[in-house]
Amino acid sequence: MSSPSFVGIAVNRTYLCVSFANGLYVTKYIECQLSSFDSLEDRVIDVIGGYIGHKERQGRRVKLVAAGVSSKERTFDLCARLWFDFDIVPFVVRWKDLHFNAPEQAYKNALKVDKYFNAQVRTEGKVPQSAYLHCIPSLGYQYEVKVDFERVFLARLEDYRKTVPSDNHWWQVMRLAREFREAHLSVSFINATPQGGGVALMRHGLLRFFRLLEVQAHWHVVKPSHKVFGITKRKFHNVLQGVAPPDVMLTDADMDKFTRWSAKNARCLENVFRTSAVIVLDDPQVVGLIPHIKQINPSAKVIFRSHIQIRSDLVATAGSAQERTWKFLWSHIQHADLFVSHPIRAFVPDSVPAKKVVMMPPSTDPLDGLNKVLRQADEELYLYTFNEHVARAMQPPLDLSRPYVLQIARFDPSKGILDAMEAYRRLWDRLAAVGHSPRPQLVLTGHGSIDDPDTGPILAQVIQTRGSASFAHLKDDIKAVVLPAKDQILNALMRRAHVAFQLSHREGFEVKVTEALHKGTPLIAYEAGGIPLQVDHLRNGFLVPVGNVAQVSDLAYRLFTEPDLHKQISAKARETYNREYFTVANARNWLYLCTRLHDGRKVAGHFSNVVDLVNSEFPLRSCVPLNGECRSL
Repeated sequence: MSSPSFVGIAVNRTYLCVSFANGLYVTKYIECQLSSFDSLEDRVIDVIGGYIGHKERQGRRVKLVAAGVSSKERTFDLCARLWFDFDIVPFVVRWKDLHFNAPEQAYKNALKVDKYFNAQVRTEGKVPQSAYLHCIPSLGYQYEVKVDFERVFLARLEDYRKTVPSDNHWWQVMRLAREFREAHLSVSFINATPQGGGVALMRHGLLRFFRLLEVQAHWHVVKPSHKVFGITKRKFHNVLQGVAPPDVMLTDADMDKFTRWSAKNARCLENVFRTSAVIVLDDPQVVGLIPHIKQINPSAKVIFRSHIQIRSDLVATAGSAQERTWKFLWSHIQHADLFVSHPIRAFVPDSVPAKKVVMMPPSTDPLDGLNKVLRQADEELYLYTFNEHVARAMQPPLDLSRPYVLQIARFDPSKGILDAMEAYRRLWDRLAAVGHSPRPQLVLTGHGSIDDPDTGPILAQVIQTRGSASFAHLKDDIKAVVLPAKDQILNALMRRAHVAFQLSHREGFEVKVTEALHKGTPLIAYEAGGIPLQVDHLRNGFLVPVGNVAQVSDLAYRLFTEPDLHKQISAKARETYNREYFTVANARNWLYLCTRLHDGRKVAGHFSNVVDLVNSEFPLRSCVPLNGECRSL
């Protein structure tokens, strides 16, 4: 069993006090003198490492969830070490009085972070669900997403600098950030949900990095409506992707309901519209705000960011459900100054003027809980936590002594989950026929989202298939669960997987592909949407025509029976993932679009890739860092 604990750290120039608290009780208290030769970070890490090691030698598993740090000295380096070395969420605690005794201060710091994570209501011996979040999404005034409580610093600028290909790439970001600050700009991102799904993950990472750059950026969400989200998911998203049933059609009543809901949200966000130089709207759920923005603040630049695969061929078909849905959405989107799409021309309907269109991939954050390297003890703890969720779903636990195939995706009609199940069934039967042992398991999991009503019905369909006659011999080996937003659980699952599937029939981009490559997990994916842009077929992964389940099964069989092939693909994946799909590159692209739109310089549309626009203005071969532009803030 894991024992969730919280750490309080109090430091002055000569004195260090560390308090370990579990609930309202101090479980361990350590204090020591600091000499002028001591490194604060190393000393704290030694103390915490010693405490964890002592517990493990006693046969006890302890999870230090978060640390409250107070000091008169700079503590960003310590915070980063806590996050990367021990997977501890660091809070820089601000106290009006730093002169009371250090033991009391350290203890109060521990209690403060304990309170943030609601540890007092946890079940005995179990880590609270929120404890694994690198940030707890909360909504402030005007539905602004608060990416942290107090001051959470997971990483430093120098940590992000290590994730880019060269100093010149870093210089581009620093130069554009300086232009943004000097122009006194502000950008507001607006989408449907603060948690769950790729857009929310990207925004968390982007806002954290923007804060380090001292860029004024805010993130707001709309007030949720289950009835409206039923329309936006099934009659906007699914219809445009071509995965909705043929009888699903947007009605006049649907349009009226969406329009009234949008107007209500516009009233709530009116001050955001007035004070933002640039406003970015993510996906169709929020396009109804665009006319209101232009009416309230005509000088604001509006960017519509499309994250989905739009079937432009179906949109162009007269009388189709796609044409009707798109005409309604375009009546709002047409007022935007820029249309940003994934880098695939077929995702942009013909009605969008080419001069407004630029292409940009999404991103993932290599330093967040989803991607950072985990200690083996923490990795095992997260897998144990995954099995707790499996048990709650009334399924046998994942046997960690056996290999497994993994597909991480929302339970969505476009994600090809039934294809993954059928490919796994064929793989299992073929391995059984040749006596291969141990035979693999299948894990189907992902996060849910408040704007996605399809999760329940699709999960029910998966469970029904799992219990069918053709899967009777595999039922106990298939784990299908929706997880809360605990990034590190998905991280641990992906790192331990023998093979990853990504069998989407329709896909905007799906950065889970890049995340699998980054971890060296051999990947088999369908050639859908933006997935082929991330995989070098036969070198760092495998691409299969959509629907070819037999080929998926054959390739998976090879990865289970040819160890050298598995090792080769894994090594190449780690070497060749594209860093253009990471947070720093994404931030650079947004800084470029915001600064160029605001100062009146023309953004060359016509399906240009934003990275090409940046490189044409700031050629990598001629970049010379300016004094101070690469410093840590």
